[in-house]
Amino acid sequence: MKGLKIFVGVVGFCITLPIWFYLVYTMLCAIHPDRLVWFLFWIYVPVNLLVAILSAIVTANDKK
Repeated sequence: MKGLKIFVGVVGFCITLPIWFYLVYTMLCAIHPDRLVWFLFWIYVPVNLLVAILSAIVTANDKK
């Protein structure tokens, strides 16, 4: 069961997040937002990656 949790975390991190970031980036390029929106996007990406990593670690190490 622990292996399945790790697999789901890796798939979510390596497949789902990059697709989501690409879609958001494409939408932002299409609407030509101001600098504040780009700044928020570039803050959102690493924070979301960090949260995804920590979430996968916590889920994999869950004692239940």
